[in-house]
Parts: sequence; C-alpha cells; structure tokens
Amino acid sequence: MRRLVITAQARADVRAVLRESRLKFGPLARARYRHLIEAAYRDLAENPARPGVAMLADIAADLRLYPIRHSNARVLAPDRVGHPRHVIAFRFDETKVEIVHLLHDSMDLPARLG
Repeated sequence: MRRLVITAQARADVRAVLRESRLKFGPLARARYRHLIEAAYRDLAENPARPGVAMLADIAADLRLYPIRHSNARVLAPDRVGHPRHVIAFRFDETKVEIVHLLHDSMDLPARLG
C-alpha cells in the first residue's frame, strides 16, 4: 500500500465539507461523511488506478479524480451516505498518493484545479 499524503488544502477542504454537512444534516450525517472520505482515502492508497478514477483533459496531466461514491459500498451499511457528491483530486507515484483537493462535483473542476 502506498503512503498517503494529504495537503493542507485538502485538509481545509475536508473541514469545510464536514462543517457544512453538520450544519445542513446534523452530527450523524457528518460522521457518516467522514467515514466515507476515510474509506475513499484508504481505497486510493491501496490502488490509485482503481475503477472510477478518471482524468480530465483540462487539468494537470498528473492529477486524477475519484468520486467518493465509488467507496460508499466499502462503508458499513448503517454508515453509508445516500448520495455523496464529492470528488478527490490526487496524484500518485510508486510510493505515495497525494490528496490535493476534495471538491463538490458541481464545481468547475478545471477552473479549481487548472
């Protein structure tokens, strides 16, 4: 398994997403979303080329995108998120996976990542 590196920006993104989740949906929903994000990070550390990983032509060539919904089935049933909408932007090499951002899928991803 590759080492997981989470940038300061990605940490700030996660804090903002979890804060918003708590405000809109409550503390249990926040906890479920946190579990899902952690599962997605583990999945990427295990296999950064896993199904669901994509590239966009309008972003840096080394960046990959992974919708966290692809990891939802790996979370225990009571902790699953109904319709997760966030995407992890990351890069990887032989030794590590670097998490760069956690963005909502409705955002202009090329503008945020370009």
